[in-house]
Amino acid sequence: MLLTIAILVGISVWTILNVLAPRSMPMVTVYASPDCASCLRWMQHIAARGFRTQLGPESDWPAVRAQLALTPEFRSSLTAVVEGGLLIEGPVPARDIHRALTLRSSYDVRGLVVRGVPRGSPGTDPVMPEPYTVLVVRGGGRIQPFAVHEPF
Repeated sequence: MLLTIAILVGISVWTILNVLAPRSMPMVTVYASPDCASCLRWMQHIAARGFRTQLGPESDWPAVRAQLALTPEFRSSLTAVVEGGLLIEGPVPARDIHRALTLRSSYDVRGLVVRGVPRGSPGTDPVMPEPYTVLVVRGGGRIQPFAVHEPF
């Protein structure tokens, strides 16, 4: 019951943020299970920081993941595509997405990845946060560290 209420509140906030977001802000299509509470909170996080969001059909999820060509060790609970083709795997902070969009053409940025769902990453439980690294996927499949997030 509590989970259902939390999901309904999350969807309501997400809807309000999307309605208020200017249309000039990039659209992010998120592929995740509709009952994934942390995924909905991540959508709220990025919507509050300059992105419009929408859920993509779950049936398209495998094809979108295939574009990044990531091995299963890099997969997370959500995959997203920022308007213009930047691929996101996992709860990447909005500020890192904005930075990647700025650097995209000059550094051949194809995607950003957070392995798993680390505590303290956007949309997750902030209790006992753990450090995590956002990885960048560049042309040719090169994967490198992009940003390190330390708790506190």
